[in-house]
Amino acid sequence: MKTTRMSLLIVVALALSLTGVTVGLVQSAKSDKKANNEAKAPEAVLTAFHKAYPKATIIDISQETKDGKPYYEIESKDGDQRRDLLYLADGNVFEMEEAINIADLPKEITSGLSAEFPKGEPKKAEKITRDSTVQYEVLLENGEDNLEILLDSGGKILSQASASDNDEKVGDGEKDEADED
Repeated sequence: MKTTRMSLLIVVALALSLTGVTVGLVQSAKSDKKANNEAKAPEAVLTAFHKAYPKATIIDISQETKDGKPYYEIESKDGDQRRDLLYLADGNVFEMEEAINIADLPKEITSGLSAEFPKGEPKKAEKITRDSTVQYEVLLENGEDNLEILLDSGGKILSQASASDNDEKVGDGEKDEADED
């Protein structure tokens, strides 16, 4: 009986020590990932981001090239707010996409959607700001179809595309490839 208790205590002690090592390794891996992510962007971009959003967590950083210019996309989460920012190398914001609640869509947007898709039900939405231009991207369930609708701030539909099941994850921290220009 003593041997069984002693064996059990040894197993528990080993399990606890291994748990501590595992937690330490996971935290270390997260720190390494963050360091590697931040290494993908110029210091001016990181400084601008951290100054504008000091409490935000960087989920991912990627680089893309448009018209021969490098851009740096920072996917972030600030509390419950998901935000993707596209920076120029000098730290200036080129474009910002923010997830918004369906209930917070402006009346012009909901009216524009209702006029074109009377049976459509918005599922997710993003506000896209580029310079002083504001647009809205809405994932709309329309019968059996899922559509990705882009509208200007007045509610005029600029484009629409069939959305795959993967696109429905937009707003949950997932990358939507259809957002790339």
